[in-house]
Amino acid sequence: MKRLSKIYCLVVVIVALAELGECGKRIKSNVNNKKKKQPVRHSEPRSLPYEEILRFKTKRRQQLRARLRLDNSTLNDNSTLNNNSTLNNNETTTTTPKPPQVVCYGDLGCFSDEYPFDNTGAVPQSPEFVDTKFFVFTRSNPTIEERQEISYEDPSSLRMSHFNPKNPVRILIHGFFSNPISTPPFWPGDAMRETLKRDDVNVIIVDWSKGAAAPNYFAAASNTRIVAAQLAKLIVFLMEETGCSLEQFHLVGHSLGAHTSGLVGARLPGLPRITGLDPAEPFFEDEDPAVRLDATDALFVDVIHTDGGEILSGAWGLDLPSGHVDFYPNGGKGQPGCGNTWLSAIGSLFDSSQALTDSMDCSHKRAYQYYIESINSPCKFVSYPCRSYDDYVAGRCWDCSNNACPVMGYDLDSNLNARGSVYLTTKENSPFCSFEYRVVLKTKPGMQFCRGEITINIAGTYQSTGPINFFEDASYGIDENTEYRGIFASNVRLDTVKELSLTYTETTSFLFSWGNYGDVEIERVDIQSNTGIGASFCGDVLVRDGSMTSITTFNNC
Repeated sequence: MKRLSKIYCLVVVIVALAELGECGKRIKSNVNNKKKKQPVRHSEPRSLPYEEILRFKTKRRQQLRARLRLDNSTLNDNSTLNNNSTLNNNETTTTTPKPPQVVCYGDLGCFSDEYPFDNTGAVPQSPEFVDTKFFVFTRSNPTIEERQEISYEDPSSLRMSHFNPKNPVRILIHGFFSNPISTPPFWPGDAMRETLKRDDVNVIIVDWSKGAAAPNYFAAASNTRIVAAQLAKLIVFLMEETGCSLEQFHLVGHSLGAHTSGLVGARLPGLPRITGLDPAEPFFEDEDPAVRLDATDALFVDVIHTDGGEILSGAWGLDLPSGHVDFYPNGGKGQPGCGNTWLSAIGSLFDSSQALTDSMDCSHKRAYQYYIESINSPCKFVSYPCRSYDDYVAGRCWDCSNNACPVMGYDLDSNLNARGSVYLTTKENSPFCSFEYRVVLKTKPGMQFCRGEITINIAGTYQSTGPINFFEDASYGIDENTEYRGIFASNVRLDTVKELSLTYTETTSFLFSWGNYGDVEIERVDIQSNTGIGASFCGDVLVRDGSMTSITTFNNC
């Protein structure tokens, strides 16, 4: 029965994804031409009084009419210029635009499906249906069981809570298909506990699990707008009731929660920081920045990408750079230990110990797992600016001068000047953070070409990294006068570099057995770690097949 249930769930997900893909194509084809003609950034209405809502609706109607006039003008011009048009002179073509949907929810404002908010093809459901709840946690009530619900409609709920207006405020927002706060697993609860261990702050968890429920992703994506309106109103309520300032707030959202954070920032200009944890891709990837998280939504926006790609390929996350700084651990997709989404999902049907949801969103969840680990881990997710992930893996991007290498996650507060796309590697299992070492080997001019594998071992005062294969291919071609770079992850943090051991194993591959190969001759070695230690060696090093050579003298270059 459990296996049949899994099969049914998988079929529902596949059908839903197919519908997402087809619906996304239809939506894009219907509005593509309109979008190209809309350079102006739109936003939700920020004023809540009824008169402002009416002005907003009137303005949108005028925009729609203007677009229709422009489209008709373009069509007429093209018809005049093209005498061979398929349209006959006696025929007329008229298009009746679909009237926009508009819903109004009291002082939260009105919401329409006009461009650019036509990305989901729907308007938000009612606040009563979405049933958003806000819970306060402090060091006086640091457990889910001690949660204190507050409401902007009930000032007494705030007065009775432990909210401290003098402390910073971290707001955690889940995404699609989340458990409610009382049902684990619930990642905002884990993040809340780790945050309160680290700092004396207010943590507010936003639970909109009813509005984000599966399988209706269309509705959940649309409901981000109503949740954002509610959260923006809550923040204003907190400032008015307690005297705290906007500068104290930091929003952290996963998946659809990341886009919710962006919509909040659009309503509250001057919001200090938003952290987006793998923002959702469906209906957001190629859409106007007004509907998704982007760098204009806060004074500083940092984004962690872990499952980038197209939804039909099994990826849920946004690949597009969306912040002031965008972190791409392991290239931002297909995280280590997760495997292929669809193959893993099918495999879970035959493995009762593996949950279907874990298989479907393994890489997508890594974003909040990395963030939670970053709060109290002694290992820091040091990241490197680079043109591409391939360049990073090749060891070409380890320049951390001028504070250029930001730390992913919680500690990024110390480097809010970080910009651009940055890369790092993680391990397959928790703890995910690793100590990384870049090793550069420079071969001597005149060295005879050889083919094989080099194994290295870096030793400090008390421990070593253990043997590491320098090349991915055991039959790698090693040429003269060439620099070879590699990035290697280890569980071991070295205090210094005391010794580097090199072992060369000539290839045994039948394809290359006919070759006459020499030994590896090296004239320079450079070692650098993401913790700041480094060592260099200059001199002649000969590494023969099957033998190990050690270097113990460094910094003589």
